[in-house]
Amino acid sequence: MAAAVATMPADTPPPPPAYQGPSSSSSSRRDERPNPFTSILHFVPQEDAHDDSEVRGEATPLEPPPTPPLPAEEGAEELLKRIASHLASHDSLHAYLSDRSDLPERLQSMKEQVLADSGRIASRRTETLHAHKRLMAVQHRWEDAGAKKRAFWSPKRKREVRREIDEAKSEYERKHDEVKAGEQRLERDREDLERLEDEVTQYRRVEAKLDRIDDEIFAGPTVNHHEDEDAIEVRFHVHSQTSSLLLNTAKTEMRARKHLDKALKLTASLIKEVQAGLNIGIDVGVATNQKHKSGMWKGSSQHASSRMSRGHILRAKTISGDLHTAYVLARVVQRRVARLPKLTVIELDKLPDMKDKNRVSELGLHRSLEQTYAQARVVKMHIEQELRTSQTRERHCKERSRDEIEERRATWLDLRQTRRAIVSQLAGTCAGLSISSPPRPPDYQRRDKGKEASEEADFVPEVPKAFMRRVDREAREASRDIFGKICLEVGGVLDDDGLTEEELAEAAAEKRKYDDIPGWDLSYT
Repeated sequence: MAAAVATMPADTPPPPPAYQGPSSSSSSRRDERPNPFTSILHFVPQEDAHDDSEVRGEATPLEPPPTPPLPAEEGAEELLKRIASHLASHDSLHAYLSDRSDLPERLQSMKEQVLADSGRIASRRTETLHAHKRLMAVQHRWEDAGAKKRAFWSPKRKREVRREIDEAKSEYERKHDEVKAGEQRLERDREDLERLEDEVTQYRRVEAKLDRIDDEIFAGPTVNHHEDEDAIEVRFHVHSQTSSLLLNTAKTEMRARKHLDKALKLTASLIKEVQAGLNIGIDVGVATNQKHKSGMWKGSSQHASSRMSRGHILRAKTISGDLHTAYVLARVVQRRVARLPKLTVIELDKLPDMKDKNRVSELGLHRSLEQTYAQARVVKMHIEQELRTSQTRERHCKERSRDEIEERRATWLDLRQTRRAIVSQLAGTCAGLSISSPPRPPDYQRRDKGKEASEEADFVPEVPKAFMRRVDREAREASRDIFGKICLEVGGVLDDDGLTEEELAEAAAEKRKYDDIPGWDLSYT
């Protein structure tokens, strides 16, 4: 041990002297806590001059050394300095929040109660109005001279009239008293709701202030606690980013549906124009082959039929182009929208009245319009299905986003308690810091709720860019997995979703659900 002490560096403090027996100041020294940044040699067992175990050849019994404090690693002193400057506020804010942790739940339950009472009172008011109308009708029925005369000469009838009027009047008064009592109760509930809103506003401000203090204390990696505090902080930011990404995906679905709605309206216009062209062939007998069998020289020629159909075909081709443009814009916004089925309209240079070698006959024109009509009907059903799928994807994204927000809140509360434990541990192991609780912050005084209050309630601590790059990467992966599962369940699976062969087979089976639609085969021929 002497050699060990001799080789100690010059800046290392010497070990404490050996035990000299009890003294008057021993009780005061017993209460003093060791400084966590002194040398580890303080905890080396000291030699005892009266120990003759070596002379007897016995092993020296060593008592277990006391548990050393936190090692003085790089950054620990700076962390303790930051804690020392904020310890008083940290204690008081935590004490304030712990006593009012149920305020958000109470506010939500009070809102639900006020809403239920408002609906109940509205129903009671309607019942009171009906009771008043019944009372007025009964009184008016027995106020005419004939009714009074009959009641005067018939005592039994007079008693019935009085009983009917008394029942209607008592019912009206009872309903009126119920409405009055309900309005008083609703007024008290609204006052309580306003008070709770003020308290919750103050609660959010205190939370924001505590979050700013924690952000200043735990800026960067946390010494000796990186596995606890840093990991929970990463989870918090990942949940926050994942929720934002899912909400952005829901907004993307909304933008894509605007183009799909436009495409659906254009499809309806296209079907109307094609139907008008088909009606021309039906009127002249082309559809039933009557024109070429029994009415050969009756009605119009094929040139006249072609000229009558030309305007409808031209408008159908224009609408078809606008339809494809709108659908392509929808796929640009959301690439999970399935491709549009085949939709073709006959070319104008192939009409029967054109001098082209590839022109079709009058019957061929009618068959081409029939095929276009079938394709347009399939396109309409396809767009309607994509609209329903997009709405379902948006609903699922919003639900999962709300789940992520709840997880973020729970993770943030866990992170706050972890940081509180770290602060208490570091303050307790350092003799220079005190953990005593100062007076709590005063109750909230009502003031204008402006933009500053809303920003404090939505406070998110700032973190380094390298840390946020890691968070963004994990959040993108999490949101991609969540949305991929949603698309596998609802529809809209892509090849780059990283699904297994079984999941891809299931998605392919989902795509084949249109096989039973009449005319689906025509849309791909």
